[in-house]
Amino acid sequence: MCIDWRATHSPRRSPLGASTEFDTRASIPYTSNSSTSNYSIHSITTTLSPIPNRQYPITQYPFPMPTHFDGSPTECLALDSFIKLVRAADSVSSRVNEHLRDFGLTVSQFGVLEALHHLGVLNQSDLAQKLLKSTGNLTTVVDNLAKQGLVERRRCTEDRRVVYIHLTDAGREMIESILPSHVTGVVDVFSVLSPDEQQTLGDLLRQLGKGE
Repeated sequence: MCIDWRATHSPRRSPLGASTEFDTRASIPYTSNSSTSNYSIHSITTTLSPIPNRQYPITQYPFPMPTHFDGSPTECLALDSFIKLVRAADSVSSRVNEHLRDFGLTVSQFGVLEALHHLGVLNQSDLAQKLLKSTGNLTTVVDNLAKQGLVERRRCTEDRRVVYIHLTDAGREMIESILPSHVTGVVDVFSVLSPDEQQTLGDLLRQLGKGE
């Protein structure tokens, strides 16, 4: 997956060791296909100018993108922080979950298997709540896992409207084989932060997520 940044540039060396060229204002790699472009992220738009034939995968974008919104210092700081948060989350998720393709799983499918492995049998409503997904979206995810023989649905004997999702033996075997490398990948990604920094980050994200 590549993103079109269309930026004025200067050659620099990225933290990944490769020589890259990126926006001198925003420090972001780019690719270009036309003369001008607007890049928008959640209603935050910047106008960038083109440089042809430059493409970098999204996993190589650990660079901040400052907002060009013409607002107060408070507004600009909040927007800049928001952009960094979204981009960091996308980058971390992409790197941590890249190995799931080797098992033919999507991130959502892995989430279902992991939740059932650690929490046990769940009805579809509770499972959707745990994964922060709508029941409609989760139905498709569970359908595909069931087709692979990794989960199965069983109706509640006391209330036929309730459907429970169970791991099959094949599903349990798969998630147990994936988890060690997944944990290793998470630890590796977060190793750029010290233990104290990771604790501080966790505290700040919890505070931000709760909105208090």
